[in-house]
Amino acid sequence: MKEIRSFSDVPVIILSVRNSEEDIVAALDLGADDYLTKPFNTSELLARIRASLRRTQQPQESVFKNGGLSIDFASHVVTKDLEELKLTNTEYELLLLFIKNIGKVLTHRFILKEIWGPSYIEHSHICAYL
Repeated sequence: MKEIRSFSDVPVIILSVRNSEEDIVAALDLGADDYLTKPFNTSELLARIRASLRRTQQPQESVFKNGGLSIDFASHVVTKDLEELKLTNTEYELLLLFIKNIGKVLTHRFILKEIWGPSYIEHSHICAYL
């Protein structure tokens, strides 16, 4: 859980045969969203998955606009002053990261972790050309 939470907010449901209060509390304190002990019904698991997804899904505007910049999230189309920009996947992901963090200072390590993953934190050469 610690490693997953170091780079992601993805919903996590622990499925385990361990049902002690200490195990459940420890998993939840480490960042799990839910804990289900075996045996369990498939319908209960599916309901917990749906509930977890409902909690984590945030309504998002389908189009971001700022000055002459426009981003259509559904189609991944980016325009500047009505002219379409051709971005690589990495450039697009970087743009989204910056938009999600408007007004914040982002460290080099944070950008590496968010775009390339936690195993790239020490790869300082990746952002040398940004």
